[in-house]
Amino acid sequence: MHPKTASPHTPCIHVLHDYNRTPLTPPRCNFYDHSNVDGLRASFYSAAARALDETQRRARAAAGASAGATTSAATGAAAAVPRRVAASPEAAARSFDAAVAYRVVHAPFVYLRGAPDTLAPMVAIAVAGEVLQMSAERDGWLCTARPVAGGGERGWALRDGALLGLGTLLEACDV
Repeated sequence: MHPKTASPHTPCIHVLHDYNRTPLTPPRCNFYDHSNVDGLRASFYSAAARALDETQRRARAAAGASAGATTSAATGAAAAVPRRVAASPEAAARSFDAAVAYRVVHAPFVYLRGAPDTLAPMVAIAVAGEVLQMSAERDGWLCTARPVAGGGERGWALRDGALLGLGTLLEACDV
C-alpha cells in the first residue's frame, strides 16, 4: 500500500491519483462511440417502449378499457386510456405461402406482441425502417416468420394503426 493511502479500503483510483500526482483520464468507453449509436438507440427505444407499454396496459386495466377509449364531449379528444385493438376471436390466421417482407413505416417503432391484441405483452419492438419477415395475418395483425424474443416467441404487429390514430404502421415491400 502506498504510504499516503489512509486505509486499505480507499479506492484504488484515489491511490493512483495521489501517487502519480496527475489527473486521471478514465479509460475510453466505446458505449458512446459513433460505432455503437445504433445499439444505444435500440437499447433506449426498447427500454422506453417497455415502460410506455406497461403504463398503458395498467391504465387500460384500471379503467376497464375492454370497449376502447372514450372521448371527451367538450373537446372530442381521446381520453388518456388508449383504445384496445385486438383480432377477433373468431378470425382465423391466414398463413402466407412464403414469408412476406414488411417495412416498419411508423417512427420511432412498432410493438411486437405475444398475441394479436394491444393488451398482449410486448415481446420486442421493430424500429422505423426495419424489414420484418411475416408468415401470417389475422384480422389486421401480422405474425413474424421467426421468433423475435429470447424465449423463442413470435411477435404480432398491427399493420394499420388507424384505430389508434397512428396511420399505417407496416407496408409490404420488396427486399
